[in-house]
Amino acid sequence: MNKVAVTDIVYGRLPGGVPIDQAHNDPNLLCMNSHCWVLSSDGKSVLVQKRAKNMFCNPGLYDISLAGHIDGDEEPLAAMLREAYEEGGVRLNGHLLEPKGPVYIVEESCGRDGSKWLHNQLIYVYFAVLDKHEIRKTSDDEDVAHFEWWSLDTFALRVTDPIYKKMSPHPHSYYQFVTKKLYELQRARAKISA
Repeated sequence: MNKVAVTDIVYGRLPGGVPIDQAHNDPNLLCMNSHCWVLSSDGKSVLVQKRAKNMFCNPGLYDISLAGHIDGDEEPLAAMLREAYEEGGVRLNGHLLEPKGPVYIVEESCGRDGSKWLHNQLIYVYFAVLDKHEIRKTSDDEDVAHFEWWSLDTFALRVTDPIYKKMSPHPHSYYQFVTKKLYELQRARAKISA
């Protein structure tokens, strides 16, 4: 990734993007990201990714099923499809539900070297329903240690528990939004299979 997509503070996209270090250190820029949360086809489990220990940001913590920065002139959907294949070896064409977003969040990120910065982001949040066997347990992507399926109730408890420090520190409001959408998707799946 040479340059990442960014907007200015009034959501005007900068053509071609900027280097990632510039995007992370300029409070007047918002990084553009695509996130996809994956629910199992039986509606009982959510896929979480464990970040590799060599990651600069939030190493070794559990995080979004599939996600990443949008490249310079890339569109959010193209970025999501690319990241899903790079990280999980899965082709999400036909599986993605319409995105919610962009969602604006600001969070404190922490590098493994102890550095901290405010990470301003515009996030396109997608959801997908997949059979568990469609995602590899391990990834060819060096940023991903492995994947785990957690029950939706376990996920909901862990992202709201201030003592559980193994989740990436996204804002509480973001995790509330995601959890609510996952439960809505679970209920919809139950109605379909009933």
